[in-house]
Amino acid sequence: MEDERIDTLVLPIEPKAARPPRLDRNGSVWAAAAKLGRYLMSGMTQEEREGLALPLLRAISRTAGEECEPPAASVASAFAHRTKSRAHFLRAGEAWYVASMSAFPASHCGTHVWLWSHERNGRRGEAVTAFDIPTAIGALAVTDESDVVDRVLSRNKYVAAPIRERFFSLAAERWTVEENLAANRRYASAHSAGVFEDKLSCDEAHRGAAASSLFARRFAHVEIDDSVDLGQFARLDREVAELADKGWLPAIGTDNSIRFRLCGRHRAIGVYSPSLKAIAIDPRAPRSGAHEMAHAYDFEHGQLSAKPGFRSILDRQRAALSGMNLTDSRLTYWSTPTEVFARAYELHLLSTGRASSMTSADVDALRAADPSTVPLSGDMNAIDGYFGGLGL
Repeated sequence: MEDERIDTLVLPIEPKAARPPRLDRNGSVWAAAAKLGRYLMSGMTQEEREGLALPLLRAISRTAGEECEPPAASVASAFAHRTKSRAHFLRAGEAWYVASMSAFPASHCGTHVWLWSHERNGRRGEAVTAFDIPTAIGALAVTDESDVVDRVLSRNKYVAAPIRERFFSLAAERWTVEENLAANRRYASAHSAGVFEDKLSCDEAHRGAAASSLFARRFAHVEIDDSVDLGQFARLDREVAELADKGWLPAIGTDNSIRFRLCGRHRAIGVYSPSLKAIAIDPRAPRSGAHEMAHAYDFEHGQLSAKPGFRSILDRQRAALSGMNLTDSRLTYWSTPTEVFARAYELHLLSTGRASSMTSADVDALRAADPSTVPLSGDMNAIDGYFGGLGL
């Protein structure tokens, strides 16, 4: 058996449910883990869920083994009949590990040494660790501490008692992350594709300027609205290239597209779609550029805005916004983690002397244009420290 525990599984999926379920601190640790696991798997097909069995078996056994069926002479073979779903097996040393989508009887969960009588082998002891996939997914999403995970999988209140407080403390942190990720998903789904669709008609001068621009070296697709003055665009093109070379704008993937399109229907001067990897900047206000690129950076780096490192800034901003006389929709929008992140990044650029055509002229101009940045600008020490730590 390997000495080091395999790292926590990171699911390459997004939950289908709009919001995470409520964390019940009065319930059992395994019930909370199973609830989180089912939520995280809600966007997966049944086949994809079953495909989690092997990586989970490897994670819990701390080995890199393969699935295999136990012989009839093994006590593990009986576990196939102790669950309503298919049982997946892995042998590690002298022990067996078994996983299933459905829960095993409580008396079979966790690790037990079973005395097994067989007509050929006589009476012998055999270790079997059994767990259900949702509970394991939830436990590993909360922590990679092996003792905590193993006790959660036991589904035994006496075994789990020593880690109960620790688990719920970690679970509360994970729940907050999931709530913030869900808020960002709602933000992403609210942006329609219309502004990102290629224009059916575009004059050749603007099409050619887009294709030959320096933007085209950094973006997969560039589009310029016919209303754009090509002389002014050329100036912005050169400026943005210089800013990028100096590190005054966030480095984002070249698979993004950028369009200078009127964004009035969105009631915004810029829009970003994480699903389409597309930025739209209203040509009447290129100052939205750094803000939209910050959204792209946020999503490309695993939604930093939803992670614990940004939490203190986000929480203080949300508390300040809740004290303002805002409509529910405005409060929800301004409180979205990625919106706070993008506004904080622009403030960071301005406070560190990096104003440009892609930002507001200065902090006062940003505060005048966007009231949500008034309280946020009072947190500059934390904001500069956070983005400085990211190298931005």
